[in-house]
Amino acid sequence: MENALRACGAEILTGRPSVPYANLPFGDSSTEPSALATVLRNFVTAANRQLPGSHPILVLLKGFTKLSEPSLLGRRRAEAVEGVLKSANLKNPIIIVPEVGSGKCAVEVRIDREFEASFALGQREFEYNVAAHEFGHMIGLPDEYENPDTGPKLIVKKNYNKLVARARLIGPTFPWHTSSMMSDGMTTLNWHYVTAWEALGALTGEFLYLSEWAIHAPGV
Repeated sequence: MENALRACGAEILTGRPSVPYANLPFGDSSTEPSALATVLRNFVTAANRQLPGSHPILVLLKGFTKLSEPSLLGRRRAEAVEGVLKSANLKNPIIIVPEVGSGKCAVEVRIDREFEASFALGQREFEYNVAAHEFGHMIGLPDEYENPDTGPKLIVKKNYNKLVARARLIGPTFPWHTSSMMSDGMTTLNWHYVTAWEALGALTGEFLYLSEWAIHAPGV
């Protein structure tokens, strides 16, 4: 979700240590979000790419006003942003912070980063299946929670990324801690089928091109 904030093209600022947020400016006395619609929809697109099985991280909206504006205007700005996010089908729950900030015409979009980070730190756990994870290694899938830069694991990662590209898929980002079965969870994703896809191509190569096989599976 933090990556979604960064991917949406909004200005990313840092408040408290390690708590980024997007600052979405409004015009003076305005509650019209149309100028922000593209940025907000890009945020929704990136946020909705979270893996099946991932906990829906809370999105927090806080409205702001200039000192000369009524505080109610800040609330209406936050509600306008909420409306765009909901109309774009954001999967995450949204909460409008009751307090209205002052000093600017804007809405801040934050995420509950402490909750999100708790999975990477091992403070919370996804459902996990060791057998599925280890079977994935048996068919050539690398660990997604690490990013080797030397040795045999680097070779495996490079070859795997090439195979994912040949299958015309977008693979995992190394390292990441997610609900993927090759990371910290047990969700099977489209790129987990690429070695089987390659094997089917080898078995049927006399009759079919590899490109005639396609992977249709849940993924991001």
